[in-house]
Amino acid sequence: MTRFGMVIDLERCTGCYSCVIACKQYFGTAPEVDYNQGRFVEWGEYPNAHRRYVSTMCNHCENPPCLTSCTHGATYKAPEGPVLTYPEKCVGCGDCVRACPYGQRFMTSPNTEPAFPGHPIPAEAAAAQRVGKAEKCTLCQDRLALGLEPACTAMCPGQCRIFGDLDDPESEINYYIRLYGALHISGTSLYYVLPEGMQPDVLPPGYDPQSGALRPTTFNDAVGKRHYPGDEGYRELTDGLLAARDFIRENDDSEPNIGGEYRYSYCSQCNHMPKCGVKAVVKDGKVLRLERREKYGNELPCALGNAATQDLYAPDRLLYPLRRTNPKGQRGQWQKISWDEALAEIAERVNDVKQRYGPEKVLFMTGDVKEPKSALQRLSYSFGSPHFATESSTCFNAAELAVRLVLGTETRAITSLVPGPPPDINDTKVAIFWAHNPGTAAAFSYDRLKKTREYSDIKYIVVDPRVTSTTENFADVHLQLRPGTDGAIALFLADQLISRDAYDKQFVEQWTHGFEQYRELAARYDIKTTAQITGVPEEKLQQAADILVENGAPITIKSSSTFPHHFNGTDNFRAMFLLVPLTGSLDVEGGHLIVNEPLEIDMWGGSFPFARVHELLPSLDSLRIDRQHFPVWADADRDGCFQINYLPEYVRSGELRAAVLLGVNTMMWPQTHEYQQAFKEMEFVVAADFRIRPATHDFVDMLLPAAMPLERGAPLAVVGRRIFLREAVVEPQGEARSDYRICADIGTALGLGELFWGGGEDAEENMIREVLRTAGGPKQPTLEALREASPDGIAIPLKKGVKYRKWETGLLRKDGQPGFSTPSGKVEFTSEYLRERGFEPLPLYREPYESPLSTPELAEEYPLILNSGSRVPYFCHSLDRTLPWLVRYMPEPTVNLGRADAEARGLEDGDLVRITSPTNKEGIVAKLVITNTLFPGMMDMHHGWPQADVNELIARVFDPISGFPAYKEGLCQITRA
Repeated sequence: MTRFGMVIDLERCTGCYSCVIACKQYFGTAPEVDYNQGRFVEWGEYPNAHRRYVSTMCNHCENPPCLTSCTHGATYKAPEGPVLTYPEKCVGCGDCVRACPYGQRFMTSPNTEPAFPGHPIPAEAAAAQRVGKAEKCTLCQDRLALGLEPACTAMCPGQCRIFGDLDDPESEINYYIRLYGALHISGTSLYYVLPEGMQPDVLPPGYDPQSGALRPTTFNDAVGKRHYPGDEGYRELTDGLLAARDFIRENDDSEPNIGGEYRYSYCSQCNHMPKCGVKAVVKDGKVLRLERREKYGNELPCALGNAATQDLYAPDRLLYPLRRTNPKGQRGQWQKISWDEALAEIAERVNDVKQRYGPEKVLFMTGDVKEPKSALQRLSYSFGSPHFATESSTCFNAAELAVRLVLGTETRAITSLVPGPPPDINDTKVAIFWAHNPGTAAAFSYDRLKKTREYSDIKYIVVDPRVTSTTENFADVHLQLRPGTDGAIALFLADQLISRDAYDKQFVEQWTHGFEQYRELAARYDIKTTAQITGVPEEKLQQAADILVENGAPITIKSSSTFPHHFNGTDNFRAMFLLVPLTGSLDVEGGHLIVNEPLEIDMWGGSFPFARVHELLPSLDSLRIDRQHFPVWADADRDGCFQINYLPEYVRSGELRAAVLLGVNTMMWPQTHEYQQAFKEMEFVVAADFRIRPATHDFVDMLLPAAMPLERGAPLAVVGRRIFLREAVVEPQGEARSDYRICADIGTALGLGELFWGGGEDAEENMIREVLRTAGGPKQPTLEALREASPDGIAIPLKKGVKYRKWETGLLRKDGQPGFSTPSGKVEFTSEYLRERGFEPLPLYREPYESPLSTPELAEEYPLILNSGSRVPYFCHSLDRTLPWLVRYMPEPTVNLGRADAEARGLEDGDLVRITSPTNKEGIVAKLVITNTLFPGMMDMHHGWPQADVNELIARVFDPISGFPAYKEGLCQITRA
């Protein structure tokens, strides 16, 4: 006998909403119907506040009241346990809806329309049957019949849902229940694993079928105690759980008849990385839904990825070339034109600027996602302009620059070090997550990270001014610091390691430069001083230091592109990263491994030879206009990305006069209006995009329709050492063209047809062939070989195997000599590269440009620290604000504020508030969310809202080393609107 049940592990749940979106895309439920629901709960106060997400669904009761209330026989209980309905018997009386004590039955409105015209209705026949009827979760009975898990289980990035047979003692779910002491919701088939400190009264109450009464779930309902490493029985239960999981995965190779055709692609809803795999179900030329792509690597798309079909078929898609018919700066009025007309006008206007002023006066820029980077870079340099830019002028490149200043400029070898490696279950001793929240910002990695946490003795330090799913699910100690003070904590930890004789003396003596000066700098940051600067209690700082000292090396530090978003961001990041070589954790097992034999296909799916970086950039380098403002950035740049953040100044001085933009958004910059004005003042600007975005496109001359990720084949994907060919799963809508083809067509129109294969329909394929050819010649797979191997891809084996401590054998320098490619040839605690350019060589800590300490008089009027840019799981920056499946979770701009700070201002949750700053005294208006989870005296606001652009509050103050804006410091005030 089979009896299905579900465990929901709230320790693994991050509140990412993937289960909700996966269910909606599978069932096509009405907008007001969610089979999966949930809410965030908070308890405790700073510095011991907690926040968790409680996910709920139909409990599939043992004796369901909805069944006994149904007098028409429309509700029944299947032998395997799920409570189901016969739509043909339902009269729509609603008795079952009223009888359900959990609010998990719904009446469907008499409407079969999708979210918007053109969006296919998933499971259309089943959806039509439910019109005007009662409906509910079915545990995906049709998927179970095909041997597939329920959609919410299969598509959960955190793998927090465990589904299986409760009557099979060897099933995964039963091992999970026994190992984690899951609480049973009495009278139902649902179980929960509770995080430490969470009270069971937040769970759905148990149901007593005899009395019909609900009663709170208590710890007495636990099947058994929770097991921890070292407990009796832990290893046996763990082995059984892993064996059950392996059996499921090994026997999940079938391709079920899913009523359509499988096609294989990867997702870029959030970025050009990590290219999470998707398996699209296509029928009649349309994508019905997305499934997880097995045997790919990154195979668990998040809520954004699951909502990609809504993005694809959104009614505001840009489908045809458009020419502006009214002055720039006004709400756009557009005339539809042909591609031939568009390309001819682009060629005329751009070549005119080239002839009158020089090719370097034209900007070529791609925003996020940077999929067309290599193709547009090839266009820029072939045209003669060194002024190719990406949004990495505010994202990844400052962190990479900081690492280059420590290890040298051999970028292909060190790029992998910047985000930090995942901790190794066997060798890593301490893992630090610093300004990194994978549960929200890197859902694809969360399951692997959590398994390492569960099955190892690694100790975890998390540094973040907020309480997040990462602080809750990983931290042995959480350093909840004042924003912008990261460098002080890094130097404090360094001092603790040095003064307590817990650093790698041999490595420091043989392979580092400037250690004595660094030692003296770190010694200034004793525990009392550091606590005063950062606001972190001394006992927390001591706990973190003790973990590092007592557990030893190797360590790993996972960070993110947001870390350097401070006026002192580069030096703060340097101070943090120097903990890696200090502890001897560089290029060793369990530490920060420098990539072995890096593939020539880069993270953007192109190659530097294809982009002509090394061929042409040196001869164009003297024309760069960023060197006068940010010389370190310009001199250290090896992959071609000039610093664009002075765009208003470049335009006002006449140094840039035209632009070709792919996916650029002016709201990415502080003081957005100045960048809008810059594009307005340019002689000609053409922009390619998926849809019209007024915040940017009201200031351009022409728009081009870009094909979306599921409509294009470029670029390639590399996951680990395996190369995958992307499949254009459906034809582009309207006259949209892929980014690669757009670059080739523009290049051909500009007179560069030889370099772009004449453009046209074959351009994308020709450019993929060139990427493969230039990335290693006959040693790389051909396009034909990748097609034949699809969807599994082709692995490129290491020629010489994994090598460690590569500096000892000359593998990090072009000249083959031991050491590093820094001026000293060693790891530089004091950067000679900076010294040569007139900067302080030590990674000094400096106060934020505005703060309660650096500008106390200003802080009297603006007492709150302004923290912006934190990720939420259902938007990536400003993307997807119109998709019904996503926008419902944040339909309007919100600002988070601590409870004490709100009470001091007489504010209540849900109030409309005005946020002002010294830079913007008029301010912006948003809805207040009161929380216990922030460092006192700070606010936190998501960015990307045109009607409440938080970047308009931020001064154009830039890190002098990297040129990065200070998004996460500065001061503001919040009052009732």
